[in-house]
Amino acid sequence: MPRKLRRSKRNNVHGVEEWQRVLLAFGPAGVLEMHPAKKFDLMTTRPEKWREWWLSQREEIRAAWHGMFPETMPWAWWEFEAPRWNDRRFSAWSSRLPAPRLKISGSGVYRHDKQAYLPVHHSGCYALIEISVDDPPVFESEVEYMRRLDVS
Repeated sequence: MPRKLRRSKRNNVHGVEEWQRVLLAFGPAGVLEMHPAKKFDLMTTRPEKWREWWLSQREEIRAAWHGMFPETMPWAWWEFEAPRWNDRRFSAWSSRLPAPRLKISGSGVYRHDKQAYLPVHHSGCYALIEISVDDPPVFESEVEYMRRLDVS
């Protein structure tokens, strides 16, 4: 007797679901915004697994990303492939922190220089405090960053 074929409820591409591709492109905030039902899955998945997903999907995600946002990099690239920051103050974390984008001008003190915080970044721009409204900080662009560090 023939049996009815069942379709998978998951939207897998090479073993990676849609919410996982969103994570690799936009980070945890993207998953929480676009797939709020996956919050538990996100919180219970280890970053080592995220790296595995990135290695299996890197080319496809970068191609799609560059089609939407030319001359920038997706979240997972900053997490797993960007050049690392060799700062002795954070030696225990240097393998996880990307090299910072340069602050070209403006006010602001890095939060980790004034307070006992681990550096936090978004696309290589680290968190600032004591910013003057009259003199906002200006950082190098992602394109300049990649040229300076010879990244393609």
